[in-house]
Amino acid sequence: MAKRRDRKRINWFPGHMARATRELREVRNMIDAIVEVADARLPRASRNPIFLKDAPDKPHLLVLSHADLADPAATKLWLDDFTRLGVTALACDLSNARDIESIRDHLLSIHKPLLEIAQVRGRRSRPLRVVVTGVPNTGKSTLINQLVGKRSRNVAARPGVTRKIEWLRSGSELTFLDTPGILPTRIEDEKEGLALAAAGLIDDTLFSVEQVALALTRLLLKHYPEEMLERYGASLDPNTSADLARVDDDGDVGHCPGDVDAAKLIHSDSDLSRSNFNDTDLTRRYADVDHLEHRDDDITDLAMTFRSMALRMGCVLSDDEPDIDRMSRVLLSDFRSGRIGRITLEHVST
Repeated sequence: MAKRRDRKRINWFPGHMARATRELREVRNMIDAIVEVADARLPRASRNPIFLKDAPDKPHLLVLSHADLADPAATKLWLDDFTRLGVTALACDLSNARDIESIRDHLLSIHKPLLEIAQVRGRRSRPLRVVVTGVPNTGKSTLINQLVGKRSRNVAARPGVTRKIEWLRSGSELTFLDTPGILPTRIEDEKEGLALAAAGLIDDTLFSVEQVALALTRLLLKHYPEEMLERYGASLDPNTSADLARVDDDGDVGHCPGDVDAAKLIHSDSDLSRSNFNDTDLTRRYADVDHLEHRDDDITDLAMTFRSMALRMGCVLSDDEPDIDRMSRVLLSDFRSGRIGRITLEHVST
C-alpha cells in the first residue's frame, strides 16, 4: 500500500484579491442582491464561502457557468441538491441569450418588491444593486457584458483578469458591481486544487502541468471511461491502452498538435507494456498528487496508460519516447474546450 500523506494546503491570495475582499465588505450595505458565478464542472470546489458569510441576509443567485461543457446528468443532480439546500441555482451557457434572460428575469423578480416598497414610502425608485462574485475565470465579466449589452469589461480565458471592483449600469433597472475573482485564502484539499487547475480556475503555476493532467486522467478514467477510450484509446486496463497506442480502429496513428513523425510510433516488434514503462519519473509525479491509498501497481498502471495516450496521439520526442509535457497540455486543452465530451469533475455525494 502506498502511504497516505497529509493533504497539502494551497495558498494563493494575491494583493488585488485581499483589496477586493476589503472593498466588498465596505460596500455590502449598499448591495441588494448577490450573483455568485461558479463552474458547473466543479459546482462545490469553485465556490467561495466568504460571499455568503459577508452578506447572509441578501438574496442570492448561484449561476453555474460553462453548463454547455458539463455533464448534463450531473448538472441536474447538482441543481436538485442545491434546491434541497435552499439555494437558488441556474445552470447557464453564458453565450446563450435565453440563459442570460433567465438570469435577468430572476433579478427583476427581486427588484419588483423593492420598487413597490419605495413607491409606498414615497421614495424615488433606483436600480437594483447587484454584486457579481466568484472565483477566478468562472465568467463573471462575461455575464456582466451580456447583461449590460456591451463589452464593458476585459475578458480573457485566464484567472485574474479583472483587478478592481466597478459599478456598471444596465438600463434603468439593474446596476452591477463587478469584482475580481476571489479564492478562499487557503484551499485545504490539494485534490480540489488540482481539479480547479484542470478547469483553468486557478493559476497554472501552482502545480506542474503533468501533475494536473495525471490527476485529471484518473478522474476521467473513473467517471468517463467511454470518452477516454474513444478519444485517446485509454482504459483502466493498461494492456488495452498499450495495444491501442499503436494504431486506432482505422489503422491510423493518432495525432498530437505540432510537427510529429507519426510513423515513428509503429514498431512491429515493440511491446509497450514492457519497453517504455521502466522510467519511474511519471509514477512518482502521480504518487505526488494522489492522496487516496492505492497499490503501487495501480499508480504504475496510470503512468503506463498516460504514456500510451501520448504515443497514440503522436506526442513523442526525438528518441521515440512519449512527450509527457506535450500530452499533458493536449489533454488539458481538450478538456477545457469540450473536445473530450461534456465532463463534470465533481459529483453529488450519495
